[in-house]
Amino acid sequence: MFKMPTNYKQIKMPFGKYKGRFVWEIADLQYFRWLCREGKITGELLEAVRYKIGVV
Repeated sequence: MFKMPTNYKQIKMPFGKYKGRFVWEIADLQYFRWLCREGKITGELLEAVRYKIGVV
C-alpha cells in the first residue's frame, strides 16, 4: 500500500471502468504520474483523475 499525500480527498468515480469506486482526487498530478509509471495505478485511472480535477 502506498502512502497518500496530504492534499487529497476521496471521490466516487462518476464514469468508466472504476464507476462507483472510491478514488483519490489529488492536486499534484506529478504524484499520480509517478504512481502510473510505477505500475501502482493504471493509465485509465490517471486519465479519470485528470478529468475529475479539470486538468485535460
